[in-house]
Amino acid sequence: MTKLNAPRARTSRSCENCRVVKRRCDKEVPQCGQCIRTREICLGYRDEWDLIFRDQTNHTIKRSSKTRETNGFSTSAIPWIPPSRGLDPSLEEIGVNYFLRDFVAGGLSPSRGYLNYIPTVYSADAEHPALVASMAAVGLVALASHQPELVIRARAKYSEAICLVNQALACPAESVKDSTLMSVISLGVFEHISNFESWVRHVKGAAALVVARGKSQFVRRSAILMFNQVRADITTACIQTVQPFPDDLRELQEEATKYTDRSDASWLLGVLATRCATLYAGIAKKHEDKSVLIPTSWSDFLEESIAIQSGFQYVLDILTTQEPYITIREPRGSATVISCDGQYDLYRTSWAIRLWNNSRMVEIIVCEIVCWLINKVLTEEPAYPAEGHLKLQSKLQYTMQIMSRRGAEILASVPQGLGLVSVPDADRPQGPNVSGGYMLIWNLYTVGKSPAISHQTRQWVIKQLKGISERANIAMAFQLAKDLVQIGQTLGPRRCISAPSPPGIPVASSITGPDGDAPGIYGENDEFNQDCTLYGLTPLTSSSTSATRDLHEVSLEDIERWIEAHELQRSIANSSETQQSDSNWEARFNAVDDHRALSTAAFIA
Repeated sequence: MTKLNAPRARTSRSCENCRVVKRRCDKEVPQCGQCIRTREICLGYRDEWDLIFRDQTNHTIKRSSKTRETNGFSTSAIPWIPPSRGLDPSLEEIGVNYFLRDFVAGGLSPSRGYLNYIPTVYSADAEHPALVASMAAVGLVALASHQPELVIRARAKYSEAICLVNQALACPAESVKDSTLMSVISLGVFEHISNFESWVRHVKGAAALVVARGKSQFVRRSAILMFNQVRADITTACIQTVQPFPDDLRELQEEATKYTDRSDASWLLGVLATRCATLYAGIAKKHEDKSVLIPTSWSDFLEESIAIQSGFQYVLDILTTQEPYITIREPRGSATVISCDGQYDLYRTSWAIRLWNNSRMVEIIVCEIVCWLINKVLTEEPAYPAEGHLKLQSKLQYTMQIMSRRGAEILASVPQGLGLVSVPDADRPQGPNVSGGYMLIWNLYTVGKSPAISHQTRQWVIKQLKGISERANIAMAFQLAKDLVQIGQTLGPRRCISAPSPPGIPVASSITGPDGDAPGIYGENDEFNQDCTLYGLTPLTSSSTSATRDLHEVSLEDIERWIEAHELQRSIANSSETQQSDSNWEARFNAVDDHRALSTAAFIA
C-alpha cells in the first residue's frame, strides 16, 4: 500500500548538459564548472518555480491505476460523497498562499514579485515549521489590511514562528539551514510592516546568523540570494543608526563575490550601498566628535563620495540594458490622474522596480552627502587649490540636477508599484497590494525629504504614504508621512537649493525665498537675508529678479555667488564671530535636523 505523505522524488537542479549525461553538476553561477572544464556552452538551470509547481495529474492517474490493479478491487461500486465544508484551507495555508502570491509571485501580474529568491529556499525545505509559520504570519498580517480581525491571528502565528526559530537556532544542525535564515528574514518583513525598531533588531539577528554560517555557505546559490537581502537590510539599519557597515559582513561580501556575476546590477548596487553607509558614518563621527582626531580630511571624504556617485551611474547604465522600462504619459485633462506630474513608468517586473528605485534612492543620499561636503571643503579647508573651485561649482550644479531627476524617476514608478496600472501583458491592474507599499515606503520618504523637490511634490508624497498606511495597514508609512509633514511645516512652501545633511550634521544650505524663489532672491531687511548670510549665500534685493524658477533652472551664476560667499567665509573661518554664527545656525535648525534622517529602503537588492 502506498504510504500517505510519502516524500516526493527529488528533482535535479543540475544544468541541462549535466542532466543529459547524468553527471554531477557543481551548480556554479553563471556557468557550471563541469561545462567550463569540458568547454561546453552551459545552457543554464531550470526555473525554480518549475521545481515547486509541477503538473502531477498524469503521474497520479498512472499511480492510482497501478495501485488498483495490484490490490485487485474496483472503485466503480463505491458511491460518490460530496466533500464536506471541513476541507476549507486552514488560516496557516491561507497566510502562506497570500505571502507567496503577493510578495513572491507578483499577484495578478505576469511578473515575479520582488522577493523572488524565496522559491529556491522553499522548494528545498517546504516542511520546515519555522519557515511555514513565518510566511503565514506575514501573509496574515498583510491580509489584515482587508480583514482587521486577522491581526490577532497574525500575531499569534508570529509568536509561534518566533518560538520555532528559537528552537532551530538552539540546534547546531538546524541553525545553519537556509530555511532558518529565511524564517528570520520573513519575520523581519512582519516587523517592518509593524515597527521599525523591532525590524532593526531582527536585521541584526539575521546578520549575526549569516556570519555564523561562514564562508562555505556561498556554494549554494540560495545562500547568495539571502545574503543579498540581509546585506541590504543591515545597510539600511547602518545608515539609519549612523554606523559603519560591519567588517565581518564585508569579509563575507568579498568571499561571496567569487561566486557571483560581477556585472550583475543588484550585486554592484549592494557593494556601493555598503560603501555609502561606511562613508556616512565616518563623516558624522568627524563632524560630531571633534575631540577624536580623524586623519581623513573633508576633501578625502568628498573624493570618496564622488567615486561612489560615479559607481551608481555605472550601475544605472547596466540596468538600462538589463531591465529597460517604458514611459506612459497620461491624457491631458484626465479626471483620474494617478501620477505626480502626468506620466508614469512601466517595468517588466516588481524586481526591476526594486532594483531601479534602490539604486536611485541611495544615489540621492550620496548626492546629499556630496553637496554637504562641498560646503565643508570650501569653508574649512583654506589650502584647497583655487583651480578646483570651478570644478566644485559644476559638480554642485550637476549633483542637484541628479537629485531632482532621480526623485522624479522614483515617483514615476509609484503607480505600477502600488498596483494602480497594468504592467505589460497583464489583463487588468493588480489593485492595491501590501508588498508594493512595503517596497516603496523608504523610496517615497527619501524623495519627500529631499531638498530637490517642491512643496507640492512633497504633499503628493505625503498623500501616497498615508494611502499606503490606510490600504496596506503599514504603520511605518504613517510615521514617515508625519515626519514629512513636520519637515514641510518647518520649511514652508520654500524650495531648497542644497542638500540637508545626515542626522546630526547641519544643513549645508536649505533656505530659499518665502515664495519659493531661487537662491539669493529675498526682500530687503527680510529674516531670510540673515539665514542667507549664515549659509554663505549673497543676499539680494527683491528688485534683482522676481522670477520663480524650477530647481532644474538653478543657474551657474547662482552657484558662483554661493561659492564666492564661501570664499569670503574662508578668510574669517577662525574668527570668534564665525564660531558664534555657527553656534546660532546649529541651534536655529536643530529641530529640522531631528527629522532629516537619511534612510535606504528595506528592499535594497
